[in-house]
Amino acid sequence: MGLTTKKRTGYRGKSHFSFPLPIGVICLVAALIIYAVSFGEAFGALILALVGMYFLVFGALGLVTSSGWPGRAAFILRRAMLIALSVMAASFIVIECMILSGAHTDPDAEGSDFLIVLGAGIRGETPSAALTSRLSAAVSYCGRNPDAQVILTGGQGPTEAITEALAMQRYFISHGVSSERIIMEEKALDTIQNVRFSKDIIDAASAQNGIINPKVTILSNDFHIFRARYIASRIGLGNVTAVSAPMPYFHLRVTYYVREYFSMLKVFLVT
Repeated sequence: MGLTTKKRTGYRGKSHFSFPLPIGVICLVAALIIYAVSFGEAFGALILALVGMYFLVFGALGLVTSSGWPGRAAFILRRAMLIALSVMAASFIVIECMILSGAHTDPDAEGSDFLIVLGAGIRGETPSAALTSRLSAAVSYCGRNPDAQVILTGGQGPTEAITEALAMQRYFISHGVSSERIIMEEKALDTIQNVRFSKDIIDAASAQNGIINPKVTILSNDFHIFRARYIASRIGLGNVTAVSAPMPYFHLRVTYYVREYFSMLKVFLVT
């Protein structure tokens, strides 16, 4: 009798140090440094900046000391942010495992009727490191498979002086691949269009030359293979194998594998 109990509110009503705040600041500073030293490599810097903003907001909410509705709102928002982060982390692990499972060359990729080389960024007219890796592997494949027709697919981005397909064609010809083997596809602006427009070319060429159920090999960097296979299956391009070109440089591998997670989310939504 006479004893009272305090109702638990589920949030903290006293001030405390919020360790996410310095983490957020460090991430934002790192994002600025990465952007500066990588000559505008926006993706890695953007991801770090978003992580930094997350920790700053999370930490700031943890400093709310009011026991009224501001405290309750801060507690609910922090819980919602934790749930969202947990869901994203779980989906990231699952999708990255899928990406890694597809990052290999098929043992039966030789002897195809058509080789699709997927485009990647160019700087002005010069192939990027990712595209150069693909082109090197593609030229090697052409040397081993002299009867394969080569489809070079890639349009012109806003910062590119020419189409990716044209930059690729120049590389092929300079490395001894006959232009008669090359089919240009210069309109695609993403991987979905790369594969879809290439399928249209294959269907037309197969009908013209009497090829039934043509064997197709898709060539790209290791991180990109799973997405290309998935798109090919969704649009009905059958009898497909893949050749994986290694992504050069460790920092690029990390950046592109993380970026691929977001690309796969987009593909899952639109295909």
